[in-house]
Amino acid sequence: MKELIIGVVGVLAAFIIGGTMVKNDAITISPTIGNTGNTETAETVNPAAQSLGASAGPTHYNTEYFYGGVVQGGPIETISIVSTSTTITAKQVCDNGALSFASKTSSSSTTLPTAAALNSNCLMKDGDTKYVTFYNRGIAASTTAFVAGTGMTLYSPEVTGANGMIAGLNTVLLKFWRASSTAVFVDVSEQVPQ
Repeated sequence: MKELIIGVVGVLAAFIIGGTMVKNDAITISPTIGNTGNTETAETVNPAAQSLGASAGPTHYNTEYFYGGVVQGGPIETISIVSTSTTITAKQVCDNGALSFASKTSSSSTTLPTAAALNSNCLMKDGDTKYVTFYNRGIAASTTAFVAGTGMTLYSPEVTGANGMIAGLNTVLLKFWRASSTAVFVDVSEQVPQ
């Protein structure tokens, strides 16, 4: 019994004194058994290769893999248009997966929220992104043009004849990307029905 206790104390001492070390993000375990001088073969465990389950909490700083895919979205908010121009709020962008409205005329405008408003609502750190689908459910002859909010830059695909007008019945995928504490870039990708 005395030898068993000495062996357990020896194993614990080996772990406490330095039996575990981190090298290249791998953990190497090389315990010493008892006081017999025998050592076990070192075992290397790569934490990234281990399936540890879900990460708790709303903020994740480690890389996560979703092998089954990711469904992204949220509610669809219908916006009422009362004139030829409208402004989309940061809350509407941050809280919804899609925004839908019917443009009233052939030359209406839709102003996007300011960079400061987006950065304080959902784009909290540089590099954060938010995707929103915009749907102009107006008749085909009705169009709207996006107007950048303060501190915002719009980017559209380089296409011959691109005019920035979003025709009725078309959708747009808007990707809001925080470039800095004062700037948001928006990728504007218009899609047409087939």
